[in-house]
Amino acid sequence: MYYQKIYDCGRLSDFGKYLLGASYQELDNVRQALSIYEELNQKIQNNEADLEIQDQVILWANMAICYKVMGNIKASISYNSLAFTKVDVNNWELVIDLCQALAMDYFVQKDYRNADDWAIYGIKMILGKKYPSVYREWERKGFKELGSVLSKYRWGKEETMGNLIFILCDDYYNSTGQPHCQMLRIASEMGYEGAQEVYRIWRNAGICP
Repeated sequence: MYYQKIYDCGRLSDFGKYLLGASYQELDNVRQALSIYEELNQKIQNNEADLEIQDQVILWANMAICYKVMGNIKASISYNSLAFTKVDVNNWELVIDLCQALAMDYFVQKDYRNADDWAIYGIKMILGKKYPSVYREWERKGFKELGSVLSKYRWGKEETMGNLIFILCDDYYNSTGQPHCQMLRIASEMGYEGAQEVYRIWRNAGICP
């Protein structure tokens, strides 16, 4: 309410507008959020915005989320891709989030090749940053046989990687008509709820061990 009052007076800074848009987004008012975000994005395109590049990246990622909620996956891909081209590679957690978002976008479009590519990119980032020994073993295998590499380790909660693995499992099922039981089990162990539910169904059906 107060951000909006300042905005209506024409006194809200660009960063304040970014926060106003984020506030509307938190309230699930994505159309109002997008109206603010689009105004800011236009200023960015005109090199007039007083926003740090990191805030610009998050702005584009938020716009992608809003468009996805509205069912415009093409726009979501566009803004997630723009964010990815500008994100600082040292901010690897945000890089992974963008990989996950793009993988989901392409999966919704049934573009399984691109979905897999972004999922694999995200998994490489997580393993490289958090589990270097696992990454090196996978690298020695030419980044093949991911399931056999991951199955050698006991996994705690790693929901983001579990989600990315689940995308690969979904793509495998859509391509072959068969569940990838090994990868489903791993994603389930990592705490990704979607994988846990699907793996339970396949186990109860006697298809997965």
